[in-house]
Amino acid sequence: MTVINRILFLALCHVASHAVCSDAVCQVTAKQDQDPKPIGQIDATRSFFVPPFAAARGVLARAGGTDIGLVAYKSWLLSQAGRSLLEDFAFDMVLARECAALKVARGAEKLCVNRAMARGKSMGLNKHTDPFFDSRRRLANEELRALRVAALVKLDRRPTEQELRRLFHHEYGVDGTKVVVRQIWVSFNATERQIDPKLTPRTRQMRAHAIARAKARKLHERIKNGEAFAAVLPESDDPLTRAQLADPRFAKRAGIVPGYNYQRFGTGFAKAVRDLKAGEISAPVKTTHGWHIIDLVSRKETKFEDVQDALAKSHALLPPTHEEARVLRERLFTKHGVEFGK
Repeated sequence: MTVINRILFLALCHVASHAVCSDAVCQVTAKQDQDPKPIGQIDATRSFFVPPFAAARGVLARAGGTDIGLVAYKSWLLSQAGRSLLEDFAFDMVLARECAALKVARGAEKLCVNRAMARGKSMGLNKHTDPFFDSRRRLANEELRALRVAALVKLDRRPTEQELRRLFHHEYGVDGTKVVVRQIWVSFNATERQIDPKLTPRTRQMRAHAIARAKARKLHERIKNGEAFAAVLPESDDPLTRAQLADPRFAKRAGIVPGYNYQRFGTGFAKAVRDLKAGEISAPVKTTHGWHIIDLVSRKETKFEDVQDALAKSHALLPPTHEEARVLRERLFTKHGVEFGK
């Protein structure tokens, strides 16, 4: 049996895990699952899980007086399969072979079942919604592939400085500067909604800008005169701030700009943040969104060189990208001589 014929034959077993032996018109009586393992058995190549009836040699079901055997069922499954499914199966086969040869992902077969059952539970799969474990078996096969891909990608992963820099910016802030910023925001749009709608759009906009500016100045003056920033926060037009202030559990976070990265609210806002020292409060800053009074809660500086080794370890733990999985697939197909017929 050639490689491609073996792949075609075994692919049919793989598709079987996606099908349900039922018919709304004919009365179909399927054989009971006698396997104590609900997900099913790992196939001979250790590439994927198959349902218990895949090992049957007799009648799988009866429909309208006609026996349905494994050969007939596989023929029907072949009519449903396509080239992409065949390539996926070939990939699963060479993944299993490569992981066995390199002795990696050796606990994947057990771990993938646990993950599949957990995912199934979160998706509402149970004995009523997934009585034959078809959906959870499919999830197990997905998890098995993912675990093996991750293990093999990790072996060959060599991060570039650019990739580490990108991770550095994400974990330690832009250029290694991570700040916690909170603000009082006087919004142009919120202010304009309070102005007489009968006025022309241009007049309403001009009045909104003037009113917002005056309000921001008054709020800043209150802070300069000794009023606490937190006491002025309820005047903010930011809906998130208002929601947090209304809930005692989140009141301490009120006004904080989540994950500020020097992009939100534009360059003027970013410059004001960079100019502030921790604990300082800015004068009103104008952006396209309105006026902002900025409180720099904290600033932490980190040098790339000091955390480069830690970043490399973190990068190794990142899940494989689509590009890494694609490159791995092509490399393994070439290495193991996988060929596809017409």
